[in-house]
Amino acid sequence: MGYFCVRNRVMNSVLLFLFTLGNVQSGVSDKLHNDDDYGEPYFLKAPTNITVREGDLAKLKCRIANLGPKMVVWRKTNEDYPLTIGEMSFSQDDEMSIDHSQITKTSSTWDLLIKNVKPKHAGMYECQISANHLIAHYVSLNVVDKSEMRPGKQTPMLAIDAIDFET
Repeated sequence: MGYFCVRNRVMNSVLLFLFTLGNVQSGVSDKLHNDDDYGEPYFLKAPTNITVREGDLAKLKCRIANLGPKMVVWRKTNEDYPLTIGEMSFSQDDEMSIDHSQITKTSSTWDLLIKNVKPKHAGMYECQISANHLIAHYVSLNVVDKSEMRPGKQTPMLAIDAIDFET
């Protein structure tokens, strides 16, 4: 029962945030920004398959060009709710956060950080740009047991380039 109440509160907070954001963006962004100033947003090269040792820090990278006034949303593909919207976290896991930085005038990073990664964190994640159509970059997170890797040996990070899915 407690989990259900917490989950409902999280969902209500997300919905209220999205409703407020939609109202603010529809009224303000048209005056401040024109999407034509930025062009269509797109993802820059970033790893799509990450392997991390249990207990370590997982950094799921998301590099975006031409974001403009749009928002970035991280979600785990098998979950119904977003983990983050912009820099705001909606995850019940306090170990998740966003590392955001502006690289150039038109490109930025929106990396999802997961501290003390656990097997439950393994799976497919989606970095999504709010738009009229789905623009998403997918990252597969693999978590290996500490005993599978020798101490002192660095965890290999496997990066596989793939085509981003846009529908």
